[in-house]
Amino acid sequence: MSTRYTEKPEGALSQHIEDFKHAEENVEEVVIARCNQAGYGIDWAVISGINAFKPWHTYFGFGTSGVTYGTLNALMTIGTVCGAPFMAFADIIGRRGINFTGNAIVLFASLLRKKEEAKKVIARYQTTEGNNVDHPLVTVVTQQIEESLENERKTHLSYWDYRWNGGGIIGQYLVPALDTIGITGTTEQLGMNFGLNGTYLVFTVCGSFIIDRFHRRTLIFAGLISFILLQTAATITSWQYQVSKEKVDAALVVTWLFLFQTCSSLLIATMHNLYPVEVLSLDLRAKGMGLYSFVQGAAGTVQNYGISVGIQKIGYKIWVVYVAYNCIQLVLSYFIFPETFGLSLEEIDTVFETPGVRPVKMSLDIQKAKKENERLEAEMAQNHY
Repeated sequence: MSTRYTEKPEGALSQHIEDFKHAEENVEEVVIARCNQAGYGIDWAVISGINAFKPWHTYFGFGTSGVTYGTLNALMTIGTVCGAPFMAFADIIGRRGINFTGNAIVLFASLLRKKEEAKKVIARYQTTEGNNVDHPLVTVVTQQIEESLENERKTHLSYWDYRWNGGGIIGQYLVPALDTIGITGTTEQLGMNFGLNGTYLVFTVCGSFIIDRFHRRTLIFAGLISFILLQTAATITSWQYQVSKEKVDAALVVTWLFLFQTCSSLLIATMHNLYPVEVLSLDLRAKGMGLYSFVQGAAGTVQNYGISVGIQKIGYKIWVVYVAYNCIQLVLSYFIFPETFGLSLEEIDTVFETPGVRPVKMSLDIQKAKKENERLEAEMAQNHY
């Protein structure tokens, strides 16, 4: 029997109809949640972009890669690891409760950040009265800063899986990656960063329109195969550039980077959070997503150090590591990831709860049976007319 519901089917159906009627009331909450997650990406956009500024590195005395820069990038993922176990409390105090608690902690921490010193800086540089911390503008700016800090919510989990597929090189380590193919100017590097982020945005939106048109496994396999091919191409053309120093080889590497970004956002990005939610029953969802967050945070911490040190020591050859990783991930996905496209919650429960049957095989058998049933119904309807 399904573990996703405890009430009778009739009661569940009635409740779902009522939820559907009032679904528009939840749109505002969804929009706010998405905006908060988008704000998280801004933090990494700043870290990635500022890495292209030579004066920043000169002032602080560390390079665009290596242990120090890797530590800087790992700080937020370490926070994810520390906070992930507390996501399980969502089953005790509710989703709204856990979000309220998290925001309260962030706000409390922000109040400890030398607030008075910050007011003095604002008063000195943004008002005409010098050191008047009671100036109305100081109050307004301070409130805006506090509200911004309050809106920093939980980690956008899909980011870290994207990084482990090789996106980390295109993200916060784009600068040292471009250095390996002779693109060293600050303007050129920032332009590349802007273009790649814009590509990711556009094709993630496109991906949201195709997510319900193709099977989950199809999208995953297509994405991973494209990663392997493009990263292999980037390795070869980066090697050719090291030998010949020809601009055409550098241009080819840039082409592979943009194609990788396109495939990643179009085929994979939209499923990072969708797939775990689909395979987890309601009573396990909070705990499961907490574990997911913990593993992703730990993996993000490891890869931040790995890319930073690796690209400093072996340069473009770091792509080979990701080719190998994605090959392993492709094989594991084939044998482990069940197909959840078009399955009801009860059918997904059957996939995981049927004893002695592999979930992947069960999910594919259900898909075949539903497809055959649709074909028979279509034939019956055609014969009827």
